[in-house]
Amino acid sequence: MDLVTGGAGFTGSFLARRLLEAGREVRVFDLAPTQYLPEGAEFIAGDMRDRALVREAVRGVETVYHLAFVQAFSKRPESEKWQVNFGGTENFLQASVDEGVERFVHTSTIELYSPFPPFPCTEEAPTDKPFGWYGRHKKAVEELCWRYHWQHGVPVTMLRLPTICGRGYYVRIDLLRAFDWVLANGPVLWIGGRQYQGDFVWIEDVVDAFILCGTRQEAPGEVFNISCREPSSSLDLIQAILDTAGNTHKVRLVPPGIVWPIVNLATRLKVLDMPAEQLQYLKGDYSFSIEKARRMLGYDPRMSAAEAMVEMLKGYMEDRDTVKKIARSY
Repeated sequence: MDLVTGGAGFTGSFLARRLLEAGREVRVFDLAPTQYLPEGAEFIAGDMRDRALVREAVRGVETVYHLAFVQAFSKRPESEKWQVNFGGTENFLQASVDEGVERFVHTSTIELYSPFPPFPCTEEAPTDKPFGWYGRHKKAVEELCWRYHWQHGVPVTMLRLPTICGRGYYVRIDLLRAFDWVLANGPVLWIGGRQYQGDFVWIEDVVDAFILCGTRQEAPGEVFNISCREPSSSLDLIQAILDTAGNTHKVRLVPPGIVWPIVNLATRLKVLDMPAEQLQYLKGDYSFSIEKARRMLGYDPRMSAAEAMVEMLKGYMEDRDTVKKIARSY
């Protein structure tokens, strides 16, 4: 039996479906069922702050895939986010000790490496300055996982992930609005000067990595960057989106000295609906070495960053109304 926490959400539902297709019994723990919940999965609805319910969800489970976490763009109070993220994860770790779980695969983030990691960034890069509250929470939870690994013998593996692309992605409303603009054939302005390299990863490549971490003997006690086949420049990403959307405009570059004062003001005035720290991703290279995962797990991603982003756009074009509704209420 495999447990997927957050398994009714975007990434978790893809993982749960793949596990079911492989013949595994799958239990999903999430706040509520969604249209993405795969048929055939046992479902437990609840809040991971509920220790008794978490213990019930873990009972009889061999592998826990822990994806449940309040995401970076959530408008919940930070104190509540901390209670869910840290307290809820500790509930699952303690239940894993009590129930003798054989594997615990935890979902972490590349936001631990901020503000400006080396290029490409390996797992040994510093994680002492994580991005915003989300990065801080993930950093604290990683440390919690290691404590349970070393003190209680929980066989923990951690995946550090960039933005995951695929049908049903709803987390960043600003990105979805940009898609709307491009699909309406709106003109596109971008920041001139050096074009930085960045990573986005396809959902199916991510699911491959989760399953490798849940099954390979080499995985427990390790942390892995999981990302795309190769990074793409900002302009390559934008051009791939324009081509897919059928947008007829050429990208117009604006000098950085003009762009940044306007963007910073828009962020402060909440005209641009995104955490201010997320803007740092536009000011440097953000690409993450997957050589450790290749070597130890046999991880072999199929898509580049630009190809992954195209898959996200294609999915959005097919399911726009539903995705926007989820994003607005997230």
